[in-house]
Amino acid sequence: MQQSHMMTDQGEQGKSWMLYHILDRYIGSRQVVAIRRKTTLLFDQIAQRTKHPVKIFSTGSSAEGMEMKGSDMDYMMIDSYVKVLSGDEDVRCVEDSPEKTVFVMRDTNSRPGYVILQLVNLGEEGCTHMADSIVSVGDQQFISSEIYTHLYAESGNMETHGPAVSLMKEHDDNEAKGDFDFSHSFPCTSWPRQANEWRNRPRLYGWPNETLRYQIVKGGCHLVPVGDKTSSGAFLQWRISFTTAERKLIHSLTHVQFLVYGLLKYLLKQIADALKQLLGDTEVVSSYILKTTVFYAVENTPESFWKEENIFHGFMFCIKILIYWVHAGYCPNYFISNNNMIFGKVHGENQKRLLSFLVELYGITWDCLSIGEYIHPSLGQLVSRVRNGEWQIAQPTPTQLERDHDLKTFLKIFPLANNSFVLPITLKRLTESSTDLDEFIGYFTTTKALCAGGITIFEKHHATAKGNKQKYKALRISKRFMAPFSSVCTSPGLLLLATFHYQTGNYMKAIELCEQMISSFKMFVGDGSFVSKDIEKYKLI
Repeated sequence: MQQSHMMTDQGEQGKSWMLYHILDRYIGSRQVVAIRRKTTLLFDQIAQRTKHPVKIFSTGSSAEGMEMKGSDMDYMMIDSYVKVLSGDEDVRCVEDSPEKTVFVMRDTNSRPGYVILQLVNLGEEGCTHMADSIVSVGDQQFISSEIYTHLYAESGNMETHGPAVSLMKEHDDNEAKGDFDFSHSFPCTSWPRQANEWRNRPRLYGWPNETLRYQIVKGGCHLVPVGDKTSSGAFLQWRISFTTAERKLIHSLTHVQFLVYGLLKYLLKQIADALKQLLGDTEVVSSYILKTTVFYAVENTPESFWKEENIFHGFMFCIKILIYWVHAGYCPNYFISNNNMIFGKVHGENQKRLLSFLVELYGITWDCLSIGEYIHPSLGQLVSRVRNGEWQIAQPTPTQLERDHDLKTFLKIFPLANNSFVLPITLKRLTESSTDLDEFIGYFTTTKALCAGGITIFEKHHATAKGNKQKYKALRISKRFMAPFSSVCTSPGLLLLATFHYQTGNYMKAIELCEQMISSFKMFVGDGSFVSKDIEKYKLI
């Protein structure tokens, strides 16, 4: 009743309530965001099981729990055969791991946050590009970030974008192209000296809390291959990256704070064309700068400020911070505050234009949500429609919410567990589950991994088994492995089991299972991506 009353209020708080509920559907509810994050963590755990020396760490919007039209799928590739020392450590530790390539950070004449990596030991293992990227400076050797990135991009026929290489992929819905960005990195288990101020600075409102700060510092940092473009020595320089720490911080935000972050990213997409016309570059105000804005805003405000009925005010507070930074010509990096991230980008006429543009956006308040056509209808239009009585946009029925929740759950977890080797991970997830969502993800992925094992057994022994007894035993195990997955989804679960019976000559059982698929719609996920007809069919349930 309280929410309904607020929704009918045409004042500032009422409009913020409307915006909150619209964002909750557009960006994701608490439950949907939790699904995205949990499946990302599971994906990373599965990826770590491989014996490949390059480990995967998911980054970007999807890993943070957000999905938006045109968003990238970003991954940080961590070379486990490389070790970077911060400079305070004893380089003699390389004797313990001669197979690893070891570098030590050295200061360079550039902005804080950039270093050069001096070679201490070229390991016996590792990628082929490593040795080819080493250059000599006097009697010392360093690895060139520019050569390293170029060689990786060249080997995979990909494009470079900052420290990343990009692979384009067409989406099935033809709405947009999404980039798959792979940023290669070297791990450093020590906290860099340049970020000591972040670790020690006073925090009036206690965010991030002491436990989270300890975890972040203990996790160290990474070095990514990109130099300071304002420096003459960019060829050799590497940037200190806090990607793993940033994901932890995003995950620690309250839902309102997270939605404000999403609203800022939405606005950036809507004004991208205007920024390009105004400044000739859409990267001046980047998604990373907006993330930095949110971090500083949350650190310097009490949690009570971030209420649902106050969400637009929180959004405007972040815009105000951004205006202040542009006016000062100084945007501090969150972890290395004396690194001005807009140095060399925002100055002179560009600074005046950007400042004027942001001040105008701030001045039109709610109307700034109606700018742009990249995402249509705009959030401003949706708020207007709710105010005119279309409540279902902001307050869908419980059935709609449950259906959306189901669809998004299956879409996120279906690509996981395609091999039986992930069973130890999925079983651990299942046995340690503390919520219904954890239990379902654990059960689904476990049954899918079992099914993959059953298929392998079938393919291996169906045609090669010696004697009927051995063949029957293999087929019985295969069926038992495949059966649990058939209880979760129609296709491929039940369809695979029907195919098994067909392949083994049990045609009546195959027909019976096909009849079940026709008469009852459990869930059809096919190759892991829903098409419109599947969604419409599910809506009829």
